[in-house]
Amino acid sequence: MTPVYLRKGETFTALAGGFGVSTATAWRYVHRTVGLLAARTPALRRAAGDGLLYPVLDGALVPTAPTTRESTRNTA
Repeated sequence: MTPVYLRKGETFTALAGGFGVSTATAWRYVHRTVGLLAARTPALRRAAGDGLLYPVLDGALVPTAPTTRESTRNTA
């Protein structure tokens, strides 16, 4: 959810609808994940110190956990 938010700039309402969670849950997940990334990444710690809330790191690989829900996306 967080990579989608950071890359596309979706609203929390749109993000929540796409992932099937409430808007509050989407907001909480994104903010907690950004905090965890910032704590583990020197570049994000510097950005946070400079007051940047959501820097875009092009070319960075962000490991994500696979979802347990089946995708509803049409792949045909």
